[in-house]
Amino acid sequence: RMKIELRLEQDRVLSREQTIQELRDSLNENAQLLLQAKDELVAEHERAEEERRRHEQTLIQAKTLQSNLLEAQQTIDTLMSEKAFADQQEAALKHLHENFLLLLESSQKQSDVLEETVEAMAKKKHKATQLLQRAVEEIQSGIHRKSVEEERLKADLAAAKARLSGAVEELEAERATQVETMNRAQDKYMEDHASYQKTCEAMRGEIEEQKARLEALTADLQEAKRRRDELEKWGEKMKEKNEALERRVVSSFSAQGRSGRGSMVRLVKRLQQGATMERANVGKKKVGKNFIKLTKDMQIVWTMETKDKLAGFYKQKAIRLQHIVGIDYGTASAACRSRMAAASKRKEEILPWRCFEIRTLSTSYLFTAQSDDIAATWVVCLGRLVSQWSDAPNIKTHREVCVRRVKMKLQRYCQEKRITPRKMWLDAIARASGQPVSDQPRRARRAVAEKKGK
Repeated sequence: RMKIELRLEQDRVLSREQTIQELRDSLNENAQLLLQAKDELVAEHERAEEERRRHEQTLIQAKTLQSNLLEAQQTIDTLMSEKAFADQQEAALKHLHENFLLLLESSQKQSDVLEETVEAMAKKKHKATQLLQRAVEEIQSGIHRKSVEEERLKADLAAAKARLSGAVEELEAERATQVETMNRAQDKYMEDHASYQKTCEAMRGEIEEQKARLEALTADLQEAKRRRDELEKWGEKMKEKNEALERRVVSSFSAQGRSGRGSMVRLVKRLQQGATMERANVGKKKVGKNFIKLTKDMQIVWTMETKDKLAGFYKQKAIRLQHIVGIDYGTASAACRSRMAAASKRKEEILPWRCFEIRTLSTSYLFTAQSDDIAATWVVCLGRLVSQWSDAPNIKTHREVCVRRVKMKLQRYCQEKRITPRKMWLDAIARASGQPVSDQPRRARRAVAEKKGK
């Protein structure tokens, strides 16, 4: 019976070893699946890194997409941390498996010890049987010692049976303890395996979600690239429109400081030929008529005009071009405005578009030309010559002079007619369209002036 029980126990141990082997195989398969998932995650991470490096400039321009990519990177980092946690769990499972193997090996050793103990007990039993046989022979040979020997043999047999039953009980208790320990280890292993499978499934689900997020981010990135290309196209179109508008504004606006183009030889020759102008010293408020010209060493000189012959030029009163800090044309000059105010009190007429002021660090001179062409030539030529020494926004093109001159003439027309620029343009539009011009504001002002006079 003991042998049968031992064989049954060995069969159970073998079946458990097969179960453990199957569990090992499943663990190996799970480890391979985890390695594949790890490789896929690493490859996906490398592709994401390559995509991020390839579109780094685009991510700088699209800040919103960069924040999304940063969130994705953080999510990937969390996945990596979870993967590290899963690796730790896998290592713990491996350690548990090793412990289980050690426990199995110890149980195998204990079963071997149990078999040896059973064999020893069988030997003892055989010896006891031999002793019994000898006792029977002795009983048969000596009846007179039958009672004494029988009692002694019974006592020995009872003691042997008691020892045998105690050993059997100890072996059964130890076997029950080992079986319970193996059952507990198996239950714990199954629980750990179930938790490991749940963790793997959760990681696979998160990996799928991250793949979907990466695909969505890739689609958003492509959409951002398309929009950026559209914005660049629109920017180029807007740039072309702005350039066209700038050309239109430059052609009609009275801006100063544009660099003039074209040859200056003709202008310099006209300045070297000289012209008669009125010269006013701004500080001394002294006005005189002088012949002014530009010398070859780039100095502006003048002298008094005579009927027969021009007198010599005063070199001590010359103005060097490198000393000029600014050239003001027309009403942009404060000296011109003050002279116009003084002339209006004397009922004299000063045309501002023929005046220009030359300013130096020490003094300023206001010149009034006899024609519009002479004034424009001097202003443009001096502005272009002085630009190599001064950064002041002087007039350097005839177009600017024409625009400023037209504005001053229109302003003078409004002052003479005592109308506003709005009324002037309305009258001009009415005349251009053939409609009658309204004089009601002028008549109303005349009526008010007459009432004040009375």
